[in-house]
Amino acid sequence: MQSKTRVILPEWIWDLAEDEAHLQELVSIYLARYPGYEPSEIGKFYAICERGL
Repeated sequence: MQSKTRVILPEWIWDLAEDEAHLQELVSIYLARYPGYEPSEIGKFYAICERGL
């Protein structure tokens, strides 16, 4: 079973992102610190993640 969780993203991700692809890469790098969190949607300053239980 998976649960959806909203994760607030740090401001540095938005400051460093050069384009949409780079933004997704930075979000993936950031979320790698949290095992089990997979981004399914990126919004303004947050990511909706699927999290295995």
